[in-house]
Amino acid sequence: GTYFQNGVAAASSTTYNSSGTWIKPTFGTRILVQAWGGGASGGKNSTVTDGRGGGGGGGGYAERWFNFHDVAGSVTITIGAGGASVTSTGVGNVGGNTTFGSTLTAYGGGGGAHANSTNAAGGGGGSYLSAGGAGSGATGGTAGSPTAPIAGVGANLSGDIAHAVLGAGGGSDAGVNAGNSYYGGAGGGGGGNAGNEARAGGTSILGGNGGAGAAGASNGTAGSAGGGGGGGVGNGSGNS
Repeated sequence: GTYFQNGVAAASSTTYNSSGTWIKPTFGTRILVQAWGGGASGGKNSTVTDGRGGGGGGGGYAERWFNFHDVAGSVTITIGAGGASVTSTGVGNVGGNTTFGSTLTAYGGGGGAHANSTNAAGGGGGSYLSAGGAGSGATGGTAGSPTAPIAGVGANLSGDIAHAVLGAGGGSDAGVNAGNSYYGGAGGGGGGNAGNEARAGGTSILGGNGGAGAAGASNGTAGSAGGGGGGGVGNGSGNS
């Protein structure tokens, strides 16, 4: 899930958990807009007994200060949804982008990979210039731009760091944990057939936490609002 928040001269604030229209107050000096992109869902592989799924990448974070008189009287807000759950074998779905008109975008995370008996890497974390890429087999998804350490790549056996300041990368099923984040969404944990292949999601200070991966036919856990990525699975559903 994702949300949007704005504050006017530190006197008032409004939080949007769904898309809508922001109406400018009568008075103010500056406006702070904070936005979180949607976390991606984890991957799933149900075609083999030892299927693996990487965790979804966390949604990116973006903020901007505006002079009060430079902003229109009403602005359309679009809240990027978390990536839809994967119910059959496939890569996780990308998280949606959150926008404040055409002036600010927080991009979504990339979906977790799926694999047979080999490592399934995580999706890349979103950022404020582009979305995270989907994982592919044992290759972690690319980070959104700007890249690490602003946005994290999907975790994989190559030792790439999934932690990030904004959107963090999703975890893999092979002992490589999901990325943590400060502002953006954290990555979802990887999952597989055996219990020790299910990994916890990452954590975020100001954004959403990543959902945990699952083992066997259990479903992965959805990430929290604020761009948390969903957990990957072997045979269940990879959640957003």
